[in-house]
Amino acid sequence: MKSRKTRLMARRIREKLLAFDTSKKAVGKRLRQLREAYGLTQKEMAAALGITSGALSSLETGRNRPSNLTAMVAWQKFNAPLEWILAGVAGTMSDDLRRRLTYGPPAVAEHSSESSPSDTS
Repeated sequence: MKSRKTRLMARRIREKLLAFDTSKKAVGKRLRQLREAYGLTQKEMAAALGITSGALSSLETGRNRPSNLTAMVAWQKFNAPLEWILAGVAGTMSDDLRRRLTYGPPAVAEHSSESSPSDTS
């Protein structure tokens, strides 16, 4: 028979696991957020992940769940922790990715013709 302490610990673990959103829709939403954070089209992201754009669309809309390989490639190419992709746990996320997810891709610095280094007046 399990002790009261063991039952309580098991209950707390179950509650923590239920707090994570591992549904297909939630995983798809995080993949879309990742794609948008890097300013990529579905076609570009799909090519980076080694899948078709139709497959990526199915993932982003929550019709399918990513394979382990697809999640691993996203982790490696975009520095997105697997626990964030699959469960929404952002504990080990890099500061760069946090900024991208919050503010979007960094803006490309535009140089005006007045400040161009090629101007020699």
